[in-house]
Amino acid sequence: MEQFLRALALAEDESSPEGQQLDQPRLSTRMRDSWESGRFWFDYAARKSFDLDVVYWAVLHDGLSGVELLDAEARKGMGPFIEKKMEQLEAYKEECAARFS
Repeated sequence: MEQFLRALALAEDESSPEGQQLDQPRLSTRMRDSWESGRFWFDYAARKSFDLDVVYWAVLHDGLSGVELLDAEARKGMGPFIEKKMEQLEAYKEECAARFS
């Protein structure tokens, strides 16, 4: 990527008139910022939804499960929430079995 960005910057240098001030950042600058900040991966995932899972696990996932990021009150409420969701799942499975068996 670095080689491409250098080549793009060089091409931009050659194609712009000497001393001309641009009213917008150059494409190479915007692309470098996007690549270095990681914003590129969010943009890519938004455009290529079939690749979202691969991009998330390979690049965006920081290794935390997410529970560590919750405050104490939210963590305390997880138990009842999980129990409720498991009950709903069981009811769903029973209904599917009754309807489609």
